[in-house]
Amino acid sequence: MKKAITGLCLALAASLALAATPPSNESIEELLEVTHASKLTDVMVQQVSAAMLPAFEQSIDLKGLDAPAREKARRYIASFSRKMNDVLAEELSWARMKAFSVQVYQETFTQEEIDALIAFYRTPAGKAMLEKMPLVLQKSMALMQQRMPQMMKRLQQLAQETAQEFQQR
Repeated sequence: MKKAITGLCLALAASLALAATPPSNESIEELLEVTHASKLTDVMVQQVSAAMLPAFEQSIDLKGLDAPAREKARRYIASFSRKMNDVLAEELSWARMKAFSVQVYQETFTQEEIDALIAFYRTPAGKAMLEKMPLVLQKSMALMQQRMPQMMKRLQQLAQETAQEFQQR
């Protein structure tokens, strides 16, 4: 009886240890391949660029410029946009993001979870999620851009109120 309980405890401990096994690099790379993660970095570059450019344009305030100055500002904006896209493409390249992703996944998931994710993304539902996720991200980004002016206005007002409170004390 004692041997049976000891054996059961050892089996339970071994199964718990296996469940918490960190995932292998190979399995994470397989998950990244199945999820087409490299394509998502391209989408991310486009979305970050699309979000940053209007903010940069707004900071220049083209409306307050005369026609020649507005044209000059547009040339600078176009130059900035090209340079920004180059930096984003380099910094968010798949070569850089892959190593980063492997590390994050390895620190976050167990081998069992990675295996389950690979299995899920090979199902029709998983494939549908992968196909539709760029659209979900695009729509989310568009909604956030719509909310940004109101949020920025509120934050600026809050900053002004806080500065006034500070000056009054």
